[in-house]
Amino acid sequence: MEKETENNEQETASLEEEGGLVPALATEMPNEKVGRSSPKNGGGWVTAPFILDSSLASTVASSGVTINLLQFLVRRFNISNIRASQITNIINSVMCLSPVAGAVLCDSYLGCFLTISVFTFISFLAIAVLKCTAIAYLY
Repeated sequence: MEKETENNEQETASLEEEGGLVPALATEMPNEKVGRSSPKNGGGWVTAPFILDSSLASTVASSGVTINLLQFLVRRFNISNIRASQITNIINSVMCLSPVAGAVLCDSYLGCFLTISVFTFISFLAIAVLKCTAIAYLY
């Protein structure tokens, strides 16, 4: 037992003199693929259509909302043109910057699919609230 620990200490000392442990470990396993990850079971092109459809639907919905929001604010809420333009620009800015917030959440905390699900649900709620206010002012 003592002889084994002595041999291990000598090998470690000789490896440290030669330049570190990493080159020695890499040369000991020449048949292993160093730095390669294991293949994934999900994701890839299988889920790409769902992500693209979700992105396309939210883009169409948000562009439809921002195009008509200015007229809606002026005619139904009797807001001045300048104030309605400011509100529309703020909403458009938030919609343009939300992918940055989504990227930070995706990379740091939630993961890809949960982030897409959360932001799609938030977008759906915003459009539903806007539709409900539009319906309320029609009658």
